[in-house]
Amino acid sequence: MYDNSAMENLIKSMEITSKFRETQFDKVKAGIAANSEVISVDRVDMKAGTPTPTGFVMNIQPSEAEAGFTIRLAPTAEPYALKMRITVEWAPTIRNMSYQRLSVSLKLSEEVLDN
Repeated sequence: MYDNSAMENLIKSMEITSKFRETQFDKVKAGIAANSEVISVDRVDMKAGTPTPTGFVMNIQPSEAEAGFTIRLAPTAEPYALKMRITVEWAPTIRNMSYQRLSVSLKLSEEVLDN
C-alpha cells in the first residue's frame, strides 16, 4: 500500500469537488440563488487501472487515475477564479495532479422583445 497513490489523490479531489457542488446546491435549496446563478459541477466518468486485452489487471495499484467533470458556469461567475480553484484545490501539483480542459461551449439565448 502506498501513501498518496493515484487513486487516493483522485478520491481526495472528488471529495473536494463534491463538497463544492453541495455548497452550490445548498444556495439553491435555501433560496439564496437560482439554478442559473450557481456553478454546476457533475462527475461524468472515472478511469483507473492497468488495462489488458481482456480487461484489467487485478490486485495492482494503478499509477494513473482520471475523472471527467462537466462544469457549467453562471453568467456572473468569474472564470479565472474557478480556474484558480481547480489549480489550487481540485488538481494541485502538490498531490502530483494535473487537469486539462477538453471543450468549451458557449450557449447564448436570445430574447425577442415585443414593442
